[in-house]
Amino acid sequence: MDRSEIRVYLVDDHQVVLDGLQLLLKGHPQIRVAGTAHNGQELLEYLERERSAPPDVILMDINMPVMDGLEATQRVKAGHPGVRVLLLTMRDDKRDLDLALSRGADGFLSKSKGKKEIVDAIIRVSRGEFVVFADFEK
Repeated sequence: MDRSEIRVYLVDDHQVVLDGLQLLLKGHPQIRVAGTAHNGQELLEYLERERSAPPDVILMDINMPVMDGLEATQRVKAGHPGVRVLLLTMRDDKRDLDLALSRGADGFLSKSKGKKEIVDAIIRVSRGEFVVFADFEK
């Protein structure tokens, strides 16, 4: 990616999580929040409306009502292959990682991680790297 600004779209069914992520990312010189949605269906509707200018990275929860992050990831990758998807999870579960990989996710991030890891994951995923920031039990 050549541009200096990374446009990130946030998707989570909990408003407090969306608000927290926006605050966390606000003011970062490389990252701009392009918008938010509460489920995968709202995300896909946004992508259809903004087909000419999709976000660079979608930071999305796995577990949501209406359409979860796994199904939404698969649909995003089918319709917008250049958009990177970084999945968020409360559970550091290897099965969830395997499902994320099978749906085409570009990264897997535990909600237990802090600002440094979240920003690092967004930047690295935007560059085409695959990232996993989770604490899997042995």
